[in-house]
Amino acid sequence: MKYIIEILVFSFFVFGLCGAEDKDRKDRQFSLFSIVTFKNTECDAASTTNLKGVCMTSSECSGKGTADGNCAASFGVCCVIRVSSCGGSVTQNCSYIESPSYPSEYSTTGTCSYTVTRCQTDICQLRLDFFKVVLQQPAVATGSCTDTYLTTTAGTTTASFQNTPPVLCGTLTDQHMYVDAGTATTAATLAFTIATSASNYWRIKVSQIECWNPSRAPQGCLQYFTGIRNTVSSFNWDGTSACSTGCLLREQSYSICYRPEAGMCGMQHGETSVSSSLNAFDLSETLSGSQGTVAICVIISHSYLEIYGTVSAAEDVYCGNVLNSNLAGITDEQIAGLIYARSSNPWVIKHGSEAEGAQATLAGYSIDSQQIPCSGAWSEGTIAGA
Repeated sequence: MKYIIEILVFSFFVFGLCGAEDKDRKDRQFSLFSIVTFKNTECDAASTTNLKGVCMTSSECSGKGTADGNCAASFGVCCVIRVSSCGGSVTQNCSYIESPSYPSEYSTTGTCSYTVTRCQTDICQLRLDFFKVVLQQPAVATGSCTDTYLTTTAGTTTASFQNTPPVLCGTLTDQHMYVDAGTATTAATLAFTIATSASNYWRIKVSQIECWNPSRAPQGCLQYFTGIRNTVSSFNWDGTSACSTGCLLREQSYSICYRPEAGMCGMQHGETSVSSSLNAFDLSETLSGSQGTVAICVIISHSYLEIYGTVSAAEDVYCGNVLNSNLAGITDEQIAGLIYARSSNPWVIKHGSEAEGAQATLAGYSIDSQQIPCSGAWSEGTIAGA
């Protein structure tokens, strides 16, 4: 009798949702006399660190994915859902798009495409997490993705989309991006174009976000970061510029956004600490005109970061090989400094990198960002330049 009571008590436990539910989803029941029920929550797979699955009954998982560990106090299994065939379609939330035979390398030339179908009608956004993505590096001469690359297309083609994903190649592991789902049944298409027999492999987590969900990124944000501290880098950044293992991708234009956390009124940005053989900030430098004693970075046909709301005399635009505070009196970029941004919702950095012909390739950037409390030095006006 004692054990039956314990099972009855367990049936009242409610677990958080893994994003959106299927439109026809009902509570799943199993165990003795179908007493125990639980919702399909996100869970940690047992085989691989940071790999996620959906908590299901073993019978439910057998038709959708692979059981990889237990969940719900061992009443359920952590079901990892994979779509690994070219031409496949993602129909479940918290699914993975994988290259054929992943983690083995894939080198078949042609196009390998996947579609994402909205799992319910109120899905407005997709978040793509690049769990492990290694594609052929861009052209050495230009930094442009010309041979092997990923093209992501939103659900419908319309000029109203403000965060159109750029074409990507190279090493993208641990990066992410948000994609507008549009209104069509097909929320997005991911197409890998492979022009040569170079080795590639990919595993991308696809999360579907409802229109009302607080985790939805603001309009126009390709990347969206939460928490007080984050490290943000350009796609394919590894601190080198030769395009053998990493370099700045050209023809990029997108916005990076930060969610203001409670009690925070400012942001500070600085170069990530790297070894002397690497470069944490390496963008093209073309200056034109000046604001007082400070030259202004040209943003047309060149690479730059535009950090909105910063305390500077350089119109918020930064370029060259050192992230500089650009305060009055500094006439070159030989002195690195922290960049401070005023209160905003969200804080935004725009990255642009146009095609620059046969100019030398660049490393790109990796910057550490930290939010500043309203009660700290920011509110007291003691930060330099504030």
